[in-house]
Amino acid sequence: MKGFVAVVLLVVLASGVVGAGSFDFYLSGDVVVGLFNNMTGITVDGLMLSFADTAELLYAVGIGADLAMVSDIGPTLLFEGAVVPGATWEAHWSWLGPRLESAAWLAGDAVVEEICVHCPTAVVLMHGMWLGETFSFDGRASADPDGGHITAYLWEWSDGVRAEGVESSRVIDEPGDYRVTLTVWDEDLQTGSRTAHFAVNACTLEVTTVGGGAVSIIPLRPFFSYGDTVTLDPEPEAGWEFAGWSGDLTGSADPASITIDGHKAVTATFTRIEYTLDVDITGSGTVVTTPDQPFYYYGDVVSLDPQAEVGWEFAGWSGDVTGSDDPAEAHVFSNTAVSASFEVVSQYAVRLVEVSLPANSQILRPASAVLGSETTPPLNTNMGTPAGGYITVEMGMYFTDGPGDDLYVFEGGLQEELDVFISEDAVAWIQVASSQKRSVYADPRLKVDIAPNSGCYRYIRIVNRSDYGGNGPGADVDAIQVLHQCFP
Repeated sequence: MKGFVAVVLLVVLASGVVGAGSFDFYLSGDVVVGLFNNMTGITVDGLMLSFADTAELLYAVGIGADLAMVSDIGPTLLFEGAVVPGATWEAHWSWLGPRLESAAWLAGDAVVEEICVHCPTAVVLMHGMWLGETFSFDGRASADPDGGHITAYLWEWSDGVRAEGVESSRVIDEPGDYRVTLTVWDEDLQTGSRTAHFAVNACTLEVTTVGGGAVSIIPLRPFFSYGDTVTLDPEPEAGWEFAGWSGDLTGSADPASITIDGHKAVTATFTRIEYTLDVDITGSGTVVTTPDQPFYYYGDVVSLDPQAEVGWEFAGWSGDVTGSDDPAEAHVFSNTAVSASFEVVSQYAVRLVEVSLPANSQILRPASAVLGSETTPPLNTNMGTPAGGYITVEMGMYFTDGPGDDLYVFEGGLQEELDVFISEDAVAWIQVASSQKRSVYADPRLKVDIAPNSGCYRYIRIVNRSDYGGNGPGADVDAIQVLHQCFP
């Protein structure tokens, strides 16, 4: 083993080979620290240190290196073991001891790298991360292992930029991977250099949404520089509203601004607007809403079904729904207000549907006088002679058979002879009464029970059977009233 060392020592003394490794020499307290970096790409199996006198090794530690001292030949220490590329190894020896004169990596019996132990050590301290940010580079920690001074500093970046001075700064306007090399000179014009790798990262802005809406990003770019100010403008869809920001932006400003000082992630939340549907009632009745909810969303369709109380009928809609559809639909696009109107059902004739008179007959008063109630001013309908004429009217409500009398025909005199017919559709008729002349004027009503007919009717026809007076006025009818309402 000693013979091996002697051979190696001769090679070290004679060799001027300098590889891609490096040696850093630090002074720390009462010890001298030698920091070795195996950057050669070649696995080595030893390290040899030579001192001006006998060294006192305090301790050694490796990171990715496993070395053990196997020989001490006076001022030379020999270590053997595995030192893979990229590994580092520190040797600490007495500060009061001898000066380190030479060092070399070994592979077998050959020198892989001879290390300059008296050259100055360049140390690069750097601050910066983002595109557009000012990167600072500091070489003040660089040192001369011989105790001298560093007299010059040269910075060289991989994009071709150069600068001098112990400190330097610059803004890099393109993202990517860069390297900077610092070369230093000592008073003896010896040099040392160190290359540092660093990344210039583009700042990104990720904007996501929850709910129905989008966000306009102004300016819109794939990436941003450090310090950029970006405006975020929330744009809700119809029926939605902006609720607020979360992530790297909070609050509910609309629009909002965010300053880019790194990667940013922002979420815009949109919520559905809750709309009300107010239904007002005029008269007596209700409206059934389907679906029946405390609120509705944009575009909801609600069915409105009017339900009239007995004696009333639905008349129509007003407000955000118009017309008289039964049922109707309300389309919700905002807060919606609807009014349903109900009217008292008329028990009397409301429309003259048909008037038919025999040839040469004569009407002394208009057939329309039969419309309305018996309390209308005394303007009756004279149906003329000869017999056979009739009038058809539509009643103000549907009617049916009920307890007792079902309809009244108010007659104005003593000579009336009338036939009474009822119909659901003014096409098919059912005779329900026939009156005779009276000798004494008493109750003016012709009382009619339509049983056993139990349908739901709307039309009444009064037929004149009287030839009273030849060409006289014929039978007269003052009003027609139905008593029992039904719903077809």
